[in-house]
Amino acid sequence: MADNEQTGVAEDATSSGAGSGIEREAVDGEADTGAARLDPERIEIQTRGMNVEQLLSRIRAKTIDLLPEVRREKDGWSDVRQSRLVESLLLKIPLLPVYAVEDADENWTVVNGMRRLTAVARFVDPDAVGQKPLALRGLEYLGDEFDGGAFDSLPPRMQRRLNETELVIHVIRHGTPEPVKFNIARRINTGGTALSNQEIRHALNAGPARDFLRELAESSEFGKATAKSVRGEGMADRELVLRFAAFRLTPYGDYEDADVESFLGAAMRRLNELDAAPPEPAEPDVPKEPDEPQVEETPDPAGAEDAEAPADGPPVAPAEGAGDVPDGGDPDAATPAAPATDPEPDRTEQAEPQPEPVTLASLERDFREAMKTAAAIFGDDAFRKPHAADEARNPVNRALFEAISVTLANFDEAARETLAAQSDSIKKDFIDLLHNSGFAKAISQDTGDPAKVRKRFGEIEKLLEKALSCSTPSG
Repeated sequence: MADNEQTGVAEDATSSGAGSGIEREAVDGEADTGAARLDPERIEIQTRGMNVEQLLSRIRAKTIDLLPEVRREKDGWSDVRQSRLVESLLLKIPLLPVYAVEDADENWTVVNGMRRLTAVARFVDPDAVGQKPLALRGLEYLGDEFDGGAFDSLPPRMQRRLNETELVIHVIRHGTPEPVKFNIARRINTGGTALSNQEIRHALNAGPARDFLRELAESSEFGKATAKSVRGEGMADRELVLRFAAFRLTPYGDYEDADVESFLGAAMRRLNELDAAPPEPAEPDVPKEPDEPQVEETPDPAGAEDAEAPADGPPVAPAEGAGDVPDGGDPDAATPAAPATDPEPDRTEQAEPQPEPVTLASLERDFREAMKTAAAIFGDDAFRKPHAADEARNPVNRALFEAISVTLANFDEAARETLAAQSDSIKKDFIDLLHNSGFAKAISQDTGDPAKVRKRFGEIEKLLEKALSCSTPSG
């Protein structure tokens, strides 16, 4: 783990040992290890034996995912090291088992052993993994015979030996609950260049969420707000974006589980279920024009002589009272019309405005706007604890990133512009807030505790609401 030498604030370390650009969180004891959640009754792992030819067939069909994004960051395997792994197979030395997780379509994502399979594929069929062919070099026992050779240059018996070599695959079956899959993957990824928690989530959740997190982590708005200090190695930048999305999908007041990793995993699965496009604008309700009343012609109330006579009978008499004239009235005056009836009032209630459905597009918009506003308010110190003028800038703090970014996204555009204009007063109040011991702990230690989540979100909300109220002219 890397430390900031001038401030003493520790950073999380990447697999290469470099600082991630994100502040390391203090954890009390064994909190959030996930060990208690590994119920053996819910673990379903199937052990399969598959030869190299069968595995390559699945890789070509893209039913095995070797996580190329993760592998590129963790390669570190020279051609010599890959060649010696192939040499082991030629010498009939078994490789360590490979671990994979299965999805609903029985596709596999490799979470341990991706580099071993990639090295074999690169030698036997490099097109399957989109890499240049591996020419054997630096072999310890077979160098005189095979150094410099490609797969096609091997004798047929050696080619057959490679293709028929059986590897052991432990498949974490689809029926195993997602949190259990995560904890198994985390447990087997110990030592070496292990996957980070976010890389494991990436492995377990194929779908649009992967591209969504990558695009926003690579966005100019995120880069500016974080002063381009958060490294992509280990997907540390994508985890921050996921934390924003998680608390936009689940308001902090509804957060109840102290297991942050399960919370983030559930959020990534929800991202995969969201629509990508914004909803179509609703057509305005146009009142329907009432139908024109059908007016029936009234017979002339004149005497019987004007009445229409039946074809074979006497004239039809007018209806009783049709020709009556009120006393003293003018017999030639028309019969007074019945009083008009007021139309029924429109009793249709105005529908309450419905909140905008959450989509990947709306989350992306909210994220970009929150990043722009955070940069406008805090500059290069956004999402960090303040530092003295002669000290290096502190790393990004995850808890501050969640609380500030999500709260800013909750405001409308006008409010965000007002907050940006109140930058000086907000930064001053923020420094004062850090002297609140409860808030300081809520952003530094066991930050997944629900009470601490509510504490930091609530305090940030009050701070920003105060800035808005101070900018509003009084009565």
